[in-house]
Amino acid sequence: MNYETFKSILIKSNKRILLVSILILLIGIPMAVGSWFANHNKAGLIISIIFILLGVFMLSKAIKDLKKIKNDTLPILYAIKNKQSDYIVWIYQKEIISKVEGVKVGKSNNIIVCSKDNKHIEFVLNNSISPESVISYLSNAFPNAYLGYTDENKKEVELLWKKNKN
Repeated sequence: MNYETFKSILIKSNKRILLVSILILLIGIPMAVGSWFANHNKAGLIISIIFILLGVFMLSKAIKDLKKIKNDTLPILYAIKNKQSDYIVWIYQKEIISKVEGVKVGKSNNIIVCSKDNKHIEFVLNNSISPESVISYLSNAFPNAYLGYTDENKKEVELLWKKNKN
């Protein structure tokens, strides 16, 4: 994996988030209209407003991040390009297992990276992308980062964040 491949993974991840945000909006807007015309159903209106606000927030964040990715100004890309190897302090894989009525129907893997200023970034991967290859690339770019999710790593990173905060 190289920089351009990693960048394309980030673009695909953000496009997925963009799609989900549009779907949330497409659920929230008709709910709001229906709740308004159904005798001003307050509970339905509140829930639909939550959907709309969440969708707008996700949509705006995804669009901003896509612009930053294309301009190489997303903090993780900037750190990789400028060899700021201390920017990411923790990298781990998050496995998501989808079940329907207790039956496993799917599995996906996301990558979580945590920066030295306590910002968390989650990369949504598709099944064709090996999470190990992403972790390997990131661990080469950020050799001092803790790898894997363990209680010990969590404690060490939290101590590091406290130290950086003071």
